[in-house]
Amino acid sequence: MTTRPRRAPRKAVAEAPADAQAERAARALGIALAVLAALRLVLGFSRGMWAWGLNVQRFLDAVIAWPLFTLLALSLVPSVARRLEPAASRLGGALARGSRPAVVTLALLVAALVAASPDNTRFVGDFLLRQGTVEEAGKPAVLFPQALPLDVLVHYTIPTALQNAHVLTANGTARLLGALNAALLAVFAASLIRALGLGGSAALAAWAVTVFGGYLGLFTGYSKSLADLVPLAVAVAAFGARLASRGGSAVPLGIVLGVSFALHRSALVFAIPAALAFALAARQEGAAFARRPSTWIGIALPLAALAAVAPKILSTLLHVDVAVHLAPAEARRAGILGSALTAPRLLDALNLVLLLSPLVIGAAAARLSAWGARSGRGGGATAVLLALALPLLLATPFIHPAQGLYRDWDDFAAMGAAVAVLTAAVIGGVLQSSRAYRWVAIPVVFSAMIPAIQWLALHTDVDLGLNRARAFVEEPPPRTGVERAGTWDFIGIRNYRLNRWTASADAFSHAVETAPSPRLLEQWAFAATMAGELRTAQDIYHRLIAKDPGNTSAWLGLAAVSSRIADADESFRAARHLLEIDPGNTGARQILDYLEKTYPKHP
Repeated sequence: MTTRPRRAPRKAVAEAPADAQAERAARALGIALAVLAALRLVLGFSRGMWAWGLNVQRFLDAVIAWPLFTLLALSLVPSVARRLEPAASRLGGALARGSRPAVVTLALLVAALVAASPDNTRFVGDFLLRQGTVEEAGKPAVLFPQALPLDVLVHYTIPTALQNAHVLTANGTARLLGALNAALLAVFAASLIRALGLGGSAALAAWAVTVFGGYLGLFTGYSKSLADLVPLAVAVAAFGARLASRGGSAVPLGIVLGVSFALHRSALVFAIPAALAFALAARQEGAAFARRPSTWIGIALPLAALAAVAPKILSTLLHVDVAVHLAPAEARRAGILGSALTAPRLLDALNLVLLLSPLVIGAAAARLSAWGARSGRGGGATAVLLALALPLLLATPFIHPAQGLYRDWDDFAAMGAAVAVLTAAVIGGVLQSSRAYRWVAIPVVFSAMIPAIQWLALHTDVDLGLNRARAFVEEPPPRTGVERAGTWDFIGIRNYRLNRWTASADAFSHAVETAPSPRLLEQWAFAATMAGELRTAQDIYHRLIAKDPGNTSAWLGLAAVSSRIADADESFRAARHLLEIDPGNTGARQILDYLEKTYPKHP
C-alpha cells in the first residue's frame, strides 16, 4: 500500500519566514527604543522647544532626572533585560490570567503614583478655571456652559458639596477622582491584554504602554471630564476588542459608551469602534448574537444616554466648536486645510502624540520592518483598535484649541489613549511572536514608565513647571500671538496666586505686548501694585483708562496708587471722576475722604 509523503517540511518552510519577520520586528523595536532614549538624552541638554514632547527631562532637577534615565538606559542592556524578563513574564502571565491580586496590586500602585504627584503648576487647559469655579462657588452654566450634566455633577456639584462640608478641598476631590481614574485605567489595560490574547512579558509590556502615557498628568488635580475619557477609551478598546474577537455580552461596552456620551461630546467618536465591534460579533455569532438580551441592552444603554444629551451636544457643536475649535478666525483666514497642515502645527501635533504615547515610534518601526507580513492574530480586535485610534488621530490637526496644542493637550488625551492601545497591541504581538528578542519587553516597560514618572514629577514642582512654560514662549521656534499671550497670561496668574508679585507683573507685561486687552492691563496693574511698583501701576492704569474709559475699577486703582505716591492732583481727579460715573462707589468716597483730610487746602 502506497502512502502519501508527509507535509511537515512544507509547513516548516512556511513558518520560517513568519519567525524571521517576528524577530526582525522585535529587533527594530529594540533599536527604536534605543534611539528614543538617545533623543531624550540629547534633548536634556538642548535649548529650544522644537521637541517639547520629548524634552521633559531637561527641566527636571538632576536628582530626579538622571537616576530615572539611568534605569531606562540599563533596561536597554540585553544582559540586564534578559535577567529581568522571567520575572516580567510571570507578572504578565498573572495579568493575562486575570489574577485579581496582580491586577488590584498594580492598580493600587498606579493610583498611589498619581496621588503622590499633585500638579502644583496647573498649566494644562482649564485647570485654574475649573478648580476656581468650585473654590469660589462660581456658576458652571456661565463659566463652561458647554459642559454636560454628568460632567457638572462629577466635577462641580460633588466637589462643591464636599468642600462645603469641610471633607475635601476642590483640589483634594479632583486628586481623589484622578487616583480612581488611574486605578480604572490599570484595570481596563489588564482587560485589554486579555482581549488581545497576550501573555508573559509581552502582556506586561502591552499593559505598561497602555497605562504609562502622558495622560497620567490629568489625574493629579485636573477636574474635567476629558480626564475621565482616558480610562473609558481604554475600556472601549478592551470590551470592543473582546466582543469583536470572541462575542459574548455587549453590556460592558454599552455601559462604557453610555457613561462616555453623558460625560463629554467628543466621546461620540467612540461609536465608530463600538459599531464595528457589534458588526463583527454579529457576523461571528449570527442569529445567536441578535437573540441574546444582553446585545439589546448593550445597544439601548448608549442610545438612551445619547438621546438625553443630544440637544446639548448639537447646540455646542454648532455654536461653540465650529467657531472656536474647528474654524476659528485665524483658521478661516488661512483656510481650514491650510491652517491644519502648516509645518509648525504638524510639528506640534507630532510632539503631542509623542508626549501622550511616545512608544508609537517603536510600534511604527516594528511594523515597517515587517511590512507585508500578516500577524495572524486578533484581526477583529485590531480592526476595533484602528477604528478607535485613526479618527481621533486624523482629526487632531484640524482641532484648534484656544490656548494651543502645547497647553490644551487635555483636549487630545483620549486620542493619546487610543493611540497607546493600538501601540500596545502592535508591540505586544511582536514580542509574543519573538523568541530571541523577547527581552525587549523590559526596555518597553521602562521606556513607557520612566518618561511618565518624569512628566508627573515636573508639574509637582511649580518652579520647574513654570520654567517649562516660559521656555515655550522665550525659546525657538517662534509662537503665534495667541499662544504667547495665553502662556504669559497663565504665568502671570499662577505667580499672582503664589504671591510672587514681581514675577506676576513681569509676565503680564509680556502678555500685554501681544494682547493689550483691558483684562490683561488690569491684572498687570494689580500685580505691579502688589509688587510696590506704584509708578508703573499708575502708568498702566492710564493706558487702561484710555482703552476703557468706563472701567470703574481702573479709576479706583488709579486713585489709590496715586494717593500712595503722593500724587494728590491725579488721585483727586480719579476719585472725583469715579464718583461722577458711579456715585455710589464707596471706595472712591473713602479715598476722597482721606485726600480731603490729608490735603485740606487742595482745590
